[in-house]
Amino acid sequence: MEISADCNLDCRMCFRRTFPGPLFSMDDVVLDRVLDAVAGLEGLGRLMIAGFEEPLMHPRIGELVAAGTSAGAEVWIQSNGVFAGSRSGCGV
Repeated sequence: MEISADCNLDCRMCFRRTFPGPLFSMDDVVLDRVLDAVAGLEGLGRLMIAGFEEPLMHPRIGELVAAGTSAGAEVWIQSNGVFAGSRSGCGV
């Protein structure tokens, strides 16, 4: 599941630079529907939160993790593992 199109890095080689149009994160209406759906999934095995962005940048990531955990799922998050309060170059 991809919830964010934001990233805390600004790498020169990133293919996101070639995406046409604006990038946007999952809005609250859609995320609320996803949270409701996840809550209703009995026996959900795994919830993978990933994509071409940094999912930890989404302000409601905690709610999604909590919903997956409550549904009994393993919650996996693909992250760049770099904390930066503002955009920074990755040195590449």
